[in-house]
Amino acid sequence: MTTSTVQPAPIVVGLDGSAASISAVDWALNAAEESGRPLLLVHAVHEYWMDPKVSHYAAVIAAARNLLHDAVEHARLAAPTVQVGTRVHSGDAARILVDLSRDAHLIVVGTDRNNPESGELSGTLSQQIAIMSEAPVAVVPVTTGTPKPLVVVGADGSQESMEALSYAADTAARRNLGLTILHSCAVPSPWMASGANDAVADQRRVKTGQALLDSTLQNVKARYPSLALQGVLETTVAPAEALLSAARNAQLLVVGSLGSGAVKRMMLGAVSHKILLNLGCPLVITRPAPGAG
Repeated sequence: MTTSTVQPAPIVVGLDGSAASISAVDWALNAAEESGRPLLLVHAVHEYWMDPKVSHYAAVIAAARNLLHDAVEHARLAAPTVQVGTRVHSGDAARILVDLSRDAHLIVVGTDRNNPESGELSGTLSQQIAIMSEAPVAVVPVTTGTPKPLVVVGADGSQESMEALSYAADTAARRNLGLTILHSCAVPSPWMASGANDAVADQRRVKTGQALLDSTLQNVKARYPSLALQGVLETTVAPAEALLSAARNAQLLVVGSLGSGAVKRMMLGAVSHKILLNLGCPLVITRPAPGAG
């Protein structure tokens, strides 16, 4: 009788040689070591340079192979038990990683912009992948110093935020980290505030938000009794700003996607969008469970 072992879905990392992509490799190595999953390092080369008739073809291919070789050597030294594979693909990096996401456990990329004043609306690699990936996405910035032993997650009662909460709690429990669950019931924009800024509405909003947060904390505590939990109810600061502030120097920030449908994915969500533009710690954007959304 012959038996076959099903290979677990890989953690796929987009590698372009930037400092952020190297940070992404290091982050992904830790995730692969924890989960026992293989790591796949992917480098994309523009189609123009993949034509053997182009004069710099040999140099471009050599540079791509050297980049991947150096990353593999780095991975073997940092996490010798992790199985590491490499691929060079021809074409657009975002499209390639989105295609690979169909069979991936997680897609990991570095931040590809640092200035919040540039590329704000569209076009950055991390945003394109966060929108279109079918697997969860981790976006890793270059950070300095020692992060706080903390995972931060936003909760708003939606199915998407419940997926994010489950991922965050599992990660915090596995790594023996604290977990901060944040709910913002702040009025998101001035024009909405003009119709909602009265004492009765404010009290109702805060009471509802506190009840949601208390229920969420109770459910997480029941599942993870030894987890160090903190609940934060934000009444004045909008969700994106509140999460960015709470996650400053944290080990991880987790948010949910809007859903699995193409239209919902294209919207990404104002919270996830703003966080991506101002990221100060690794971010995971979860995906709905199969059949949800």
